[in-house]
Parts: sequence; structure tokens; C-alpha cells
Amino acid sequence: MLVELAFLAIRIQLIFTYLITGLHKLTGTSWLEGTAVGIVGSDPLFGPLWLVQLPVLSAVITWALLAFQFTFPIAVWFKRTKLPFMAFGAFFHLGTALWMGIPEMAFAFIACYAIWLDEGESDALMLRKLSRSV
Repeated sequence: MLVELAFLAIRIQLIFTYLITGLHKLTGTSWLEGTAVGIVGSDPLFGPLWLVQLPVLSAVITWALLAFQFTFPIAVWFKRTKLPFMAFGAFFHLGTALWMGIPEMAFAFIACYAIWLDEGESDALMLRKLSRSV
């Protein structure tokens, strides 16, 4: 019972993190205008600089990330949408680790994804990992 309560608390914390971050992004204009990713891409410290040359792609990525932040808290509760959203989130967070140089945050989020896996899903991932190492 206590373990289940702890897992629920971590799940709720992750959900609120995505929701609050998404709501904060709505207070500015660059996320709604679709320019946020392009702005980050234009910074030589964060890059990738090639995004500046593709404003439509930059806008689509910006809006996709914003949509992800608002839909992830709902999608992870359902078996059909949980794994695709977690995969998208893992790729996003790995991207921020590589391009923005913030691996601590990326790996913290990805580590929290594990608590959403049921026993069968985690067993399947472990079996794949074991079969690759043999």
C-alpha cells in the first residue's frame, strides 16, 4: 500500500511538472507563435542552428512539444497511448540532453517514466535487454 502511494505521488509530480511547464509557456508569445524552438536553435550554445533556416519545421516542433506537454498527463493513464507518449518524451529529453547540455533533467524525467510501466511491460523491456546482451 505504501509503495503504491509512493508511485502515485511520483506520477502526480511528473504530471504536474508537465502541466505547469506548459501553462507557463502559454504566458509568453513565442510558444503560441511557434517561434520558441527557432529562438533556441538560433543560440550557438543550444542549437541546432539549422532550425533557423527551417521556420515551418521549427514552428511544427514548437507546437508539437507544447501539445505533448498538455497531452502527456492524460495519455500515460491509458495502455494504448502510454508507450508511444513515453517514447516521444524519451526522445525529446534525450534531445535536450544532447543539444542543450542538460542531461541531468533529461535522465531524471526518463527515469520517472519507469514508474508508469506495469509488470508485463517492464518484464518485456528486460527480456529484450537480456536477449540483446546474450
